[in-house]
Parts: sequence; structure tokens; C-alpha cells
Amino acid sequence: MDCRPEYIDLAFTPECRAILEAPTSQTVTADDLAAIIPALAQKWDADRRQELTEYLLPHLGDIAADVDPLELAISFFNNPSKIAGHRVPCLGNISTMRYPAILNHQCFAGPCEGCYRASAYSVEEFLKEDTYTRTTKTLKHTAKYESKLLKEEDTCLSTHVPFKLNRDGLHPGDVIARMRRIVSMVGLDPTRATYEDLERCDVWFRCISCETEHPNEPIFARSWSGVVSPLAGDSTITEHINANGRMKHLSRSRELPQWLRADSDDVVMNRVRTYQEAKLRETDFGSCWWSCSLCLTFDAVSQDMAVHLEKT
Repeated sequence: MDCRPEYIDLAFTPECRAILEAPTSQTVTADDLAAIIPALAQKWDADRRQELTEYLLPHLGDIAADVDPLELAISFFNNPSKIAGHRVPCLGNISTMRYPAILNHQCFAGPCEGCYRASAYSVEEFLKEDTYTRTTKTLKHTAKYESKLLKEEDTCLSTHVPFKLNRDGLHPGDVIARMRRIVSMVGLDPTRATYEDLERCDVWFRCISCETEHPNEPIFARSWSGVVSPLAGDSTITEHINANGRMKHLSRSRELPQWLRADSDDVVMNRVRTYQEAKLRETDFGSCWWSCSLCLTFDAVSQDMAVHLEKT
């Protein structure tokens, strides 16, 4: 997965500032930055790996000594419960809550800067910062952004900042404990199994809590990722998808839902797979966003990507 740093992650490094804050009499070109970016990006990734590893290690327990902690199937981060400038919690897909995907994590509930690259602080504090800092943090805002701040009554604003692990989320041990149970239920070793090992498992789960509370409802099934999604782990309400693809809110128990493997039930799994195949046939790939494997910086919808590939 290509999870490179964003401009904000490198803009405040001494090397970048020395070039970008050069006197106006000095000529600065893209080549000046191109000469230093590869090394800075490599260091940034190494620093993030260390930061994320140190954050997870205390919660992973005893793991195999020859396995990279970030590669383990249980190594997930909880969705942030608070995002700068936003009252709603992060609702990102669970698959983005691990390394390296978390480095490019965004969700529809969070700010445009992303859930890990936004910071809220007072307008007064913002206006005291130097021109370079203010410009860098609001590069995606309009040119008249600062003048509008002086006229508006809002005393707080959200700005773009370098990647920072949001520690306002739930204890990471919560999601790790759930993942440890899931990995065990699919027959893998939580101390050694990698994320790729888990992805290869075609295992589905049934919510016993819902089936007990609503015995007359159709039997529901979810993949492992659905079991640990933000809604599936909510202690007040649980969302499930049944074999017909209908979504329902069933369990309102204060206890976390109890899950059981469903792949041993041929009747249930036949319905689930039939639904999956039907959904795949209905998928509108034309509206999907594609990345060119030959050009790391080119992304486009299907029609534009086809034109691009013909010219490449």
C-alpha cells in the first residue's frame, strides 16, 4: 500500500523550511525539493513505524519474537472518539485502522484534513504564529481565510497539521482484545498470525446476542471486519447485514454482542454467498477511483484511467 507523507508532514522540517523560506532574491525550483524529499519521506515513515509500534506494544501481550508487531492480525487502533473541530467520532472502516493504511486514513465524518492531521485551537493563538506556519497549516483554505477570521465570531478553528496519533480514542486494548478472539475463532494463532493470514480466511460470524433477543428474525452473518467495525462494537446498538443484504439495528443490549462462526452452517452461508455474488454483478466500477501502477501520482475514474493507459 502506497501511504506516502503529505506536504504537511514534511513542510516543518528544517530542510524544507530552509528552501521554502529562502530570500526572494534566490531562485528556488522543484528540483531543490526533489533532492531532499526521498530521504525525508524515508525518515518520516521510520518515525511513524516506531511511534505506532511503541503505542501498540504494551497492549499486544506476549507475541512471537520473530514477527513484526505492526504485521500482526490483532494490531489495530481504535477509531478516535474526538476529532479536532468536529463533534462526531471517527467512523472510518476498520481496515484503515492499522499500519500502513492509518497514515492515509480519512472518513466521511472527519475533517477534510483527515482524522489524524487536523488540530483545533483559538483564532488568537493562530494569528500569533509566523506567516510560514499560518500559510502551511491553511494551504487548502481560500486566500482571504485570515481576513474572514478577524470578522467572524468563531473563536476556534481547525487547521492542517503533521500526522499525529489521536489518543482521544478508546483504549487500543479494546479492539486488540476483540481481534485476538476473532483470530482464535478462525483457527489462527493471535501471537503469530499476520493480517494477510486473516484476510485469506473465508470465515463468517453470526451474532448470538441478536438471535437470542430476536428469535424470529432472519439469521445474520458478517465477515471478521464487520464484527469489529465501529457500529458492531457499540455497547448500545449493533448493526448487522442479513443474507438478503438488508441492514437492521437489532441488538440494544448494554453488553458487547457475542459472535459465533457461521461458515459451518451451509444454509446460512449459501444465502450469504448468493447475496455477495449478486452485489458484485451490480457494482458500478465506472464510478470507482483507480490508481495507475505505472504512475504513482495519477488517480482517476474508469473512463479517464482508460484514456491515460492508452497514452502510457
